Amino acid sequence: MKMLVSLAIEHGFATSEDAIADMSLKDTMLTFDKAFIEFQKVHPTMTSSSHSLGVLYSRLPRRRRKQPEGLNASLHVWADGSDRMQVPDGWAFPNTTCRVMWPWWFLGSPDIQIGPYRRLRTMDFTTSESKDLLMQARMAMHELALVAVANQWAESEDAMEELAHDTLMDMFDKCYFILMHRNPKGNLAGPGRLERSTVHSLSIRTVAKAIRRARKLPINPPTKVFEWADGTRRQTPEDWRFPKEMTARELWARWFLGEPDTQVGPFRLVATLDVKDFDSRVYFSRAKFLLQDLVEIAKRKHFADSADAIAALPEDACMAVFDQTYHALFHDNPLGYGNIGGTAHGLLRPKRGPLYMWKTVRECIRKLKKLHQENAADDVQAAVAQDTHNSNDDHQQTRHMELE
Repeated sequence: MKMLVSLAIEHGFATSEDAIADMSLKDTMLTFDKAFIEFQKVHPTMTSSSHSLGVLYSRLPRRRRKQPEGLNASLHVWADGSDRMQVPDGWAFPNTTCRVMWPWWFLGSPDIQIGPYRRLRTMDFTTSESKDLLMQARMAMHELALVAVANQWAESEDAMEELAHDTLMDMFDKCYFILMHRNPKGNLAGPGRLERSTVHSLSIRTVAKAIRRARKLPINPPTKVFEWADGTRRQTPEDWRFPKEMTARELWARWFLGEPDTQVGPFRLVATLDVKDFDSRVYFSRAKFLLQDLVEIAKRKHFADSADAIAALPEDACMAVFDQTYHALFHDNPLGYGNIGGTAHGLLRPKRGPLYMWKTVRECIRKLKKLHQENAADDVQAAVAQDTHNSNDDHQQTRHMELE
């Protein structure tokens, strides 16, 4: 169709493609007939305009595909005679991390004469695995490149091919950090998302999957940023300390709503690497232990669907979920280690529930979990011992019968 439209305009049958679209059906078909006559002069094998588009296309002469500009000049001829040029016969697209892929994507692999990888196409591969990996890499690399352009570290994705290797890698580290932890479209790492401690070892496929998933999740509001003495921008002031002395209810409020006095948080969105004080990092980890259980109780009791859902609630509704969850923790705990409220040794007094510090509640849960695990292990050991005893009895009985 593009060829016919071009011929119609070239020979004065129409002034533009839009002009053809505005014609009546009769005038459109008349223009087509005139253009097809000119088309036949260029391509004599086209004997009739009544052929299907597929037949017409199949009769067009094939032009040798030119090597894309910027790729390695070496040709890669495959065993079947096809000239793919961009990859050697049998070469598989690598499944690696984003950091390893980044220089290959923009600079290529000179040692094997491939690249830049961003110019490869699915038609250069025969296996579905390599085709899929190329598409996953394209999504992840493009998302990182958008971060670079948005922060004015590069003029465009094309311009990044001209950068030196070290400059490119410095750019990657900054872009990857933003993609994971400071993403205006929604962080890839954090509660309910990728585990922060594993982001540097993730495969491209995992990162691409996280990008697609993040587009469907609610965007966490950006936390306030504080500049440290070294010029880095963090989620807490450099001298900030985790507030150790607070009730479980106060911790919940800071976890989902933030700390009003310092404007730090919500705590659930703060990365521990943005907390300088070592003891505060430890307390963050311990607080997370408690909050994970509370959120799980809320989900099992159908008070909330997820941590993200709780965070999206107005303050009053958010705190109402805590009150329901905290009551269940004491009196109707759906988790395996049982209720933490009671008069037995090691349990917490329900009447004092609202007054307990979060560390006390956490320690009670930790001990109950440990006791539950020990009891479960003892039950297994007892069952094994009983099974062994029964087996020995059966053996003795069988032996006695044989002797008789």
